[in-house]
Amino acid sequence: MKIPSNVKIFCNHLNAGLEAANLDIEDFYPCWITNNETGDNGFLFMQIKGDRETGVEVYEDRIEFVGHTVSLMLDNELPPSIAAVMFAVAIVQKEPIVPPSCPCCTEEEIQQKRRLSFTFPNGKTHSFLTHKKHKYAVVSTSKEASLGAFYTDDYAKAVKRANHYSRQNNIGGQFVVVEIKELV
Repeated sequence: MKIPSNVKIFCNHLNAGLEAANLDIEDFYPCWITNNETGDNGFLFMQIKGDRETGVEVYEDRIEFVGHTVSLMLDNELPPSIAAVMFAVAIVQKEPIVPPSCPCCTEEEIQQKRRLSFTFPNGKTHSFLTHKKHKYAVVSTSKEASLGAFYTDDYAKAVKRANHYSRQNNIGGQFVVVEIKELV
């Protein structure tokens, strides 16, 4: 995977900031990603350990927030180095950066969202609000697992992703596919 230059700059600055605060980037579930819609290569991490809702995707020209439609644009006004410092401070202070939203869009999103839930192999359950129609979650089999690594409505994609994650050294443990159910 070719990593875009702005993503490299962001990662180097984020890692340096976290190291200066005696934090390890690996604790924030980092991984290299490819955007399914655009094909862009990027970097995913969480601002709070184990909290998927604070996930951030960094691409060459933008920063996307997991579960949101608002992006921060990387440009001369917000270069990747400054953006990385902002996120490093947010991580250290345990105050994640959240995207802005307009009141009309927020109300509309709440009305359209559904609460989905799944159970990990370790017995823990996780639920979340989404407007997507996920049917499967890819999850770790570790005793500490508390968040899904990937959600989809395509079982074959989920199996492929679980196998991919299970082969990774830095992710930790085996991954399996579990069914997601809608809570009413």
